[in-house]
Amino acid sequence: MPETDPTAHVGAVVNLFERSPDLLATTELDGRFSELSPAWEATLGWTRGEMTGKLFMDFVHPDDRERTAQVTSNIGVDGYEIVDFENRFLHRDGSWRWLLWSARSDGKSWYTTATDVTERKRLELRAIHDPLTGLPNRALLIDRLGHALDRVARTGGSVSVLFVDLDRFKAVNDTRGHETGDAVLVAAARRLEATVRAGDTVGRLGGDEFVVLAEDLPGDSRAHALAARIVEAFTLPLTAGEEEVVVGASIGIVAAGPSDERPTPERLLREADTAMYRAKAAGRGRAELFDDLMREEVAERLELARELRKALPRKELRLVYQPVVSLTDGQVVACEALLRWDHPERGVVPPAAFVPLAEQNGLILPIGEWVLEEACRQAAEWRRAGRDLSVSVNISPAQLAQPDFAEGVDAILRRAGLPAQCLCLELVESTVARQPERIGKTLRDLRSHGVRIALDDFGKGATSLAHFRGMPLDVLKLDRTFVSGLREGDVSRAIVAALLSLAKGLGITVVAEGVEREDQAAELRELGCGLVQGFWFGRPTEPENLELDGFNARARPGLGDPFVIREFMRQIGIPARIQ
Repeated sequence: MPETDPTAHVGAVVNLFERSPDLLATTELDGRFSELSPAWEATLGWTRGEMTGKLFMDFVHPDDRERTAQVTSNIGVDGYEIVDFENRFLHRDGSWRWLLWSARSDGKSWYTTATDVTERKRLELRAIHDPLTGLPNRALLIDRLGHALDRVARTGGSVSVLFVDLDRFKAVNDTRGHETGDAVLVAAARRLEATVRAGDTVGRLGGDEFVVLAEDLPGDSRAHALAARIVEAFTLPLTAGEEEVVVGASIGIVAAGPSDERPTPERLLREADTAMYRAKAAGRGRAELFDDLMREEVAERLELARELRKALPRKELRLVYQPVVSLTDGQVVACEALLRWDHPERGVVPPAAFVPLAEQNGLILPIGEWVLEEACRQAAEWRRAGRDLSVSVNISPAQLAQPDFAEGVDAILRRAGLPAQCLCLELVESTVARQPERIGKTLRDLRSHGVRIALDDFGKGATSLAHFRGMPLDVLKLDRTFVSGLREGDVSRAIVAALLSLAKGLGITVVAEGVEREDQAAELRELGCGLVQGFWFGRPTEPENLELDGFNARARPGLGDPFVIREFMRQIGIPARIQ
C-alpha cells in the first residue's frame, strides 16, 4: 500500500480556504481576527491585512452588538456545537451588509463562516414595511402587537393601540395633487416618530391611517396624554416639499391588560378604528377611548356582516329603481338601480349600513356582479316592452380593480341581450384617485365596448375633474347640495350655471340629483339643466310600481308616495300637524 503525503490534506484545506466564495475566518477567543479568506475583500472591501488583529465586534452595527454578544458568548460552551446568527457588518465604504454567520469553537479559537444575505434582508424588510414612509406595515404591526400581547399575558403590564387618522387629507390630495399628498404622509410619519416614546412602534396601515403601539402606559390617562400630544403636534404645519400643510389628526384608543380576556391583534385594531371614527364624528382633532358601547356596536356590525354572507344565496337582496327625467319634455330617459336588503328579522336594512361591510369583507364582488346582472336583465325587459330606457349602476372600487372587469361587464350585457350604450356605470371620484392609471385603463376598456361612465356625487366634499383628465366621462351627476343651495341666492345659481357651462363645453351630460320640489325643477330648467332625479319625480321603487309615462311641468308623482301626499296637502292648505 503506497504511503500518502501527510502534507496533502493540509494543502487541500488551505486551498479550500483560499478559494471559498464564503467569508471564512478564525478568531481568537478575545474576539480578534487571526486568519481571513480572500472573499472578505471582494464582499466587504476590507483587505485581510486591514482586518487581521482587529476586534470582530468593532465591525458590527451598534444596534446589533448586544444581541451578537449574547449569542457569541455561547460559542464553545458545549464543545463543537455550531451557533448561527445574523447581524449587520461594516463595509469599507461605510455602508452596512447583512451577514448570516455559523460559528463554533474548539476552546482555543472561533471558526466562522459568513454569507452575505443583504438582498434577502432587503426583500424581507420591503415585505413588512410601507414603501412610502418606511414604517412597519399592517403585517409587521400585527406581528409586534401579537408579541406585545404575549408579554402582557406572561409578565403583566399593558399595551395600548392608538389609531391615528389624518383630518382633511383628502382635500390635500384633491386640491394639491398626489405628489404633495405623498409628501404629507411622509412628513406625518416623521412627526409621529418624533412625538411618541423611543420604544413605541409607529406603523402605517395605508392611506392616511397610522397606528402607534405603546407598551406599559400606566392607565388610560397616560394613553390619553400620548394621544393629546399627537393631536397637538398635528396642529402645526407639516412640510411637504416647498409647501406647508396643516391637516390635523383624530385618534382612537384601545388598551389591553393582563386581567382582560386576551384579544387578537386584529380585534384591537378594529376597536381602535371604531374609536377613531367616534372621534371624527365628535368634531375631529381629538381622541376617543374605545368603551363598552362601542364594543356592542362592533359586535352588531360583525353579526350583520355574518348575516350578509347569507343574503345573496337566500335571495334577500333586491333592486329598486329611481327615474331620471328630461326637463325638456318630461320623459323618463333612464333609471338608477339601487340595492336593498330585506332581512327576515331586521326588516329593510339601509344600504349605508351594509354596503360598507360588503366592501370591507369582499362580498361586494359577488353582490356587485348580481346587481349588474339583475339591472341589465330588467333594462332588457323594458326594451322588449317598448321602453327605450338605459339603466345606471353604482360600481365599487373593488369591482373596478379587477383586471377582467370590462370583459365581465361585456359578458353580462351579452347574456341579458342589452346594448352596451344602455348601461351607465356610476363611480365616485375617490375610486379613480386611488389607482388612476389602472382604473383609467379599465374605464377606457369599458368605453370601447360602448358602456357609458358617470361621475356620481360631484360637489360632495372637495371634488374636482382633475382625476378624470384624459379619462372617458359621459355623465356628471351634481350632488343634491347644489340643488338645495339654489334658493340660497345668486352665488349658488352662478356655481351651478358655471358647472353646466363647463360640462357642455366638455361634451358631458349633467344630471341634477335630489330634486324634491317643483321650484327646484323650474330653476334647473331655467339654468339649462336637461336631466334631473329626485323625490319630486319619484322615489326608488320596484319595477312594477315605477311611473314611466313621463311628467310635465304641472305633473305630480303618484299619490301613493308619502312625500308627495305631504306636499300635496301642504299646497292645498291642510295644517302640518294633520299631515
